[in-house]
Amino acid sequence: MLAPLSGPIIPIDQVPDPVFSERMLGDGIAIDPVDNILLAPVDAEVVQLHAAHHALTLRTDSGVEILMHVGLDTVTLRGEGFNPQVSEGDKVKTGQPLLEFDADYLACHARSLITVIVQTGPESLAINNPALGHVNAGRDRLLVLGTLPSTNTPDAPLQAQGEPDAEASVRIPNPEGLHARPSAVLAKLCHQSNAIVKLVCHGIEARSDSVTELMKLNTRLGDNVTT
Repeated sequence: MLAPLSGPIIPIDQVPDPVFSERMLGDGIAIDPVDNILLAPVDAEVVQLHAAHHALTLRTDSGVEILMHVGLDTVTLRGEGFNPQVSEGDKVKTGQPLLEFDADYLACHARSLITVIVQTGPESLAINNPALGHVNAGRDRLLVLGTLPSTNTPDAPLQAQGEPDAEASVRIPNPEGLHARPSAVLAKLCHQSNAIVKLVCHGIEARSDSVTELMKLNTRLGDNVTT
């Protein structure tokens, strides 16, 4: 995987946000960018572009999902300072521009420009040989991803274990909806409890154990989510 931005490398556990440093979304790496165009680090499909345009997820042909999150707390900017160059469903090539951002605007209005790149798929997928020092976008290696186990099917439906179905409706109280942090917390709880939960909002259905699917719901304050 190539570096999507130029700048100094920051180990994931040094990112000043626990949702990333504690690997709640998955393992990865961060860059403090010195440029303003996010490039595709691999050949992949754009499977999620957040409504605030600050984060997107790619999925490779082998099923690896890569979330790239530009800046910290940038969801609160509601798209200001971001200019996406792709749409959901687009097939992209390594080095292709994905997102342009106004670094000066973000520096003044966001908590940090630190951009995090995490692997949000199977926990068993290894992050190998992460880069150190300074990287150049589209030229330098960022990290090496391990191989998906042949028995793993990330999008396979969960199988019920004989428990009765239950339905509920919940109103979203979070001003930014089910963004990265609440999505990661919910997915972790579902993994720990082996719960099978499907959420529906805006006519879109998502599995609660998948951060990518939860973020694709694009929920907002006051939305009603049914389970």
